[in-house]
Amino acid sequence: MRFRLTTFGDLALHRLDDGARLAATRRKPLALLALLAAHHPVGVPRGRVAALLWQDAPEARARHALAQMLYAIRRECGVALVEGDERLRLDVERVAVDLLDFRAALAAGQVPAAEVLHVGPFLDGVLLPGCDEFERWCDTERRACRGALI
Repeated sequence: MRFRLTTFGDLALHRLDDGARLAATRRKPLALLALLAAHHPVGVPRGRVAALLWQDAPEARARHALAQMLYAIRRECGVALVEGDERLRLDVERVAVDLLDFRAALAAGQVPAAEVLHVGPFLDGVLLPGCDEFERWCDTERRACRGALI
């Protein structure tokens, strides 16, 4: 089963075989997938993910919430989209990502193709209350994507 994660403009996850939109009302799981996509292929340490998405929670509680979220994503999608134990990575064999296609187009010198993919700011309108560091990271990514087209 394959999926498509869009991170420019509307943040969404679609199943490719039928186009169904998944996790449509849950921003934090989609933000997690976008975070992992942005750090492909190296991934992000589990503790860092927990700290970014549950900034005010004690470490044990944040890690538990992350484990629950990963389980919920796997359950909704029917397959695991995230790999790794202590360093989490998005399974790009299962999930195509516009951000990764954008970066590949730029690396290949195909600026017009990258412009077509950049339909709006990275994670536009995605606000996670209480996740200030995540918001700062998003702003940095937005500027980098916008700047890559100039």
